[in-house]
Amino acid sequence: MRNRQGDIDIGMAMVAKELMNDSIVTEPDDDVIAVHEAGHLIVGVLVGRRALKVSIDRIGSKRGCFWDPESGPDWDDFSEMRCLIAGPRAQITLKPKSVPAERRPLFRDRIIQPSETLWSIPQGVYDFTGWDNDVLPVHDYLRTPHAPADEGWPPCPSHLQVVDRAEEVLLRFFSDTAVQVGTRRVAEALLKARLTQGAEAENLVNGQDVNFANDLLAWR
Repeated sequence: MRNRQGDIDIGMAMVAKELMNDSIVTEPDDDVIAVHEAGHLIVGVLVGRRALKVSIDRIGSKRGCFWDPESGPDWDDFSEMRCLIAGPRAQITLKPKSVPAERRPLFRDRIIQPSETLWSIPQGVYDFTGWDNDVLPVHDYLRTPHAPADEGWPPCPSHLQVVDRAEEVLLRFFSDTAVQVGTRRVAEALLKARLTQGAEAENLVNGQDVNFANDLLAWR
């Protein structure tokens, strides 16, 4: 799971509307995109990933967080899972109405939902969320749920345990009032700038008046 391609579009929130009994997917609201990408950016920076840029608008076919593909020496499966799930967790916490009402209870405690088969994502769960680029790598990782995570990493948890713990710490992190305030501030800055480059993007996290407590993201 290390050194995942850095310029993959990390995903974005989509809003579903029902018109004349036909479901259509609209373009996401910019403020929803900003909160989603703020979640990815904050957690990614805090757990050691280097941001190249964050774009609210499309650059070619992609937008969102663009990461340096070379991760640091401390990057591991737990870091990757936290970074992937962070955007959806921030979105469902701060912008719950961006997800259809009937789907929201599914994501109250977990973003990654169980699937009937190890080889596919659950049908009809993530429709209209636009989270494919976030959830597909996690479901792929869970194809081997009992395989050990990074070799030599104590206590050598399984893939399933890594994802479960990532879900737990992100739920705790984004439930924190100070973190929510800081996430909104980062989102506002991303939205205002539209395109935020490298060090400037990281400074949005590290330079906040609100202190993002890393211990809330720790394995414990």
